[in-house]
Amino acid sequence: MARTPLFPRSGNLATWALAITQRIERDYAYLRQKGGTVSLSATVSNVVTDINVVTGSRVFLTPITVQAAGMIPIGLWISSKVQGQFVVTTSLVASLSCVFDYLIIPPQDA
Repeated sequence: MARTPLFPRSGNLATWALAITQRIERDYAYLRQKGGTVSLSATVSNVVTDINVVTGSRVFLTPITVQAAGMIPIGLWISSKVQGQFVVTTSLVASLSCVFDYLIIPPQDA
């Protein structure tokens, strides 16, 4: 990653200001936690697509319906995480009204 100097050495001040602004926006977007809502389909394996997921991400699920809360003691887990998606697996077929909020935390070393 190219470093943006703290002060412009010479040249266009507007170009330097744009570079600093873009770097701050990129860093802020990376540090900010991402999330969404997923409604499980009537299968045991549900793929959730989210551009913020990478292999080392942590994904947390929170039930927001009674049916979703009932899935937790039965068996519910994140079975895989790859670039751009994660898979929610259940031990039984989920009902159509199982809705979860999810939170994605980026890996610390990225």
